[in-house]
Amino acid sequence: MPSFLPAIAVLALEKGNREKESDMRIVFLMAVFFAAFQQVFAAGQTVAVLPSDGVLSQDELEFLTDKAQEIAVRVLPKSGFEVFPQEVVIKRLGGADSYVKECKEISCIVELGRKASVDYVAQCRFGKLGSDLRITFELYNVKTSGLIDKFSETEKDRNGLLAIMEKRIPDGFMKIPGAAPEAKTAPPPVTPPPVTNGSSGEMFTDSRDGKKYRTVKIGRQTWMAENLNYNARGSKCYDNKPANCEKYGRLYDWNTAMKACPSGWRLPSGDEYEVLDNTVGGENVAGKKLKSSGGWKDNGNGTDEFGFSALPGGGNSGGKFIGVGNIGVWWSASEGDSASAYGWDMLHDFDGTNWIDYFKSEFFSVRCVQNLPGAAPVGGEVSGKMFTDSRDGKKYRTVKIGTQTWMAENLNYDARGSKCYENNSGNCARYGRLYDWNTAMKSCPSGWHLPSQAEWRVLDKFKGESTVATGTYLKARSGWNRSGNGTDEYGFSALPGGLGDSDGRFEDVGNYGVWWTASEATFEYAYNQSMSYLKSYMNSSYPSKANLFSVRCVKD
Repeated sequence: MPSFLPAIAVLALEKGNREKESDMRIVFLMAVFFAAFQQVFAAGQTVAVLPSDGVLSQDELEFLTDKAQEIAVRVLPKSGFEVFPQEVVIKRLGGADSYVKECKEISCIVELGRKASVDYVAQCRFGKLGSDLRITFELYNVKTSGLIDKFSETEKDRNGLLAIMEKRIPDGFMKIPGAAPEAKTAPPPVTPPPVTNGSSGEMFTDSRDGKKYRTVKIGRQTWMAENLNYNARGSKCYDNKPANCEKYGRLYDWNTAMKACPSGWRLPSGDEYEVLDNTVGGENVAGKKLKSSGGWKDNGNGTDEFGFSALPGGGNSGGKFIGVGNIGVWWSASEGDSASAYGWDMLHDFDGTNWIDYFKSEFFSVRCVQNLPGAAPVGGEVSGKMFTDSRDGKKYRTVKIGTQTWMAENLNYDARGSKCYENNSGNCARYGRLYDWNTAMKSCPSGWHLPSQAEWRVLDKFKGESTVATGTYLKARSGWNRSGNGTDEYGFSALPGGLGDSDGRFEDVGNYGVWWTASEATFEYAYNQSMSYLKSYMNSSYPSKANLFSVRCVKD
């Protein structure tokens, strides 16, 4: 598990990440989600990010591979590109044990791309140059063996490597033919809500001690515009100096932080930090835009254009205070495991924000976000109506999102052949039933239908473009394992109903939600949409029609 490090925070890759990523490799999930490994019928061009190679630990290599893949998903237009998940890539390369033995030389990257049956293949390699770390990134056209992009850069630590990846890799993927945003000729289908720049001008008084805090509204969220300075038992001032509490707020261990916000406010979840990042322009620039215009060392100040005024309050690890002026770390309510939780941080020499797993015993800053009980979901117009299925009398909430009206619950119609997860009726009541594709096609009630892949894309692009955070916006605020909950900004309330197969096996309730679309890939395969407790975006694959997934109906 990571510990807090001075000046430049070293990228933390620890037990929480290891457990989560190893879960992704379960055999059943591979079989069910990607039953079409041998013969995939993808729309548009396909891209694979090969597992990273080099001197770092396996956990670090896996994390950085996922980061490179996440960048590809974020920058490549979904309408023309399919970025294969790591499970697919590893499976096609013969499994986690065989691909590394077969080929580790640079000349083999294209060959591995051919084995993975993709159009474009990329890989990161990590080495050492003296005491420094070096990243080499290469991207190839598999058909022509042509090099599309390559760079090598050196940094002093792993966090520096991450910053390079965020800065350089997007430019490489955008050099792929068809990836550049020519499609910006058409306006977005819906104009996203305006972002409120600057402070709301309101002050909040903490009734517990009379302290006053500036507040700021950014998008739909209202934040304290100062770090919390409530003297909770066990909290600390940096260097034990009260003047630092006045300037930076107090430092809290995670358990104290979870209870420290005043009534009406709360410690934000990881998803809420992600919403903030995306509202101000994305994690690559969020640090620059949210940092205060003074107080950061080595000219590391921000523009503070939203009035968030983030200050580098440093932290305390192992009884030592360290990092003030260089780094700000803010606790989230999202746990990694029983001993760790996630923090959101900014560095004096990096324009972005980071998301790192820390020991709960370490001391960091707290920013509180305002509770909005009963507020309408962001961007979604909840109709307030219930739909009654005349076939069985069951009632479903509905939600209007843009021009579409969706059921806000999974279908629970007892069509012949459909099943409850683990054949337990309680799971049907909570998650809806699971259907094979042919049954799903006929299961929606009159006036409703199984949505096509295109209709899911409309939902994905509701904010104006496909976003890496769509899954976060759509997932329910509770019910997902390991703090994988969403913000449910639209009222869609997606739940992880798991999946089943024709052999009677069930897997991953609480971890994954998978929904059929009406779009066929071939006679045997059809497209689905899925969300994971690990990821913030939606994914699409084309498994066998015999698998059992959830159904959401959209209004005709």
